[in-house]
Amino acid sequence: MKRNHDLVVEAAQFLARAWNTDLLASADLLGCLACVRLPSALYESADNISERCVEVATELFERKVEVPIKEIDKQLYVRISAHIHNQLSDYEALANAVHQLVAKCQTDVAS
Repeated sequence: MKRNHDLVVEAAQFLARAWNTDLLASADLLGCLACVRLPSALYESADNISERCVEVATELFERKVEVPIKEIDKQLYVRISAHIHNQLSDYEALANAVHQLVAKCQTDVAS
């Protein structure tokens, strides 16, 4: 259990740094789950934040990343967890997939 807790804390902090965002709860309050705010570029121009939540989850799934997306106070968060089969590279793949979506959003806005 400690291994999973340590991994989710490391992963959550890594993702928050990678996306320049924050955690929903401080690291000392985490068990084996954490919510990390997604970059606002993914949802700031959305007409319907609930629909955008589903769209982001689908776009990540298309990139071979399956993670719950949660809307909290009109912001989107990923809910990550750590289990025995997970390793930091799983969360690195999530970070990269989100960076791809952000780049796509910025390209769409510029067009």
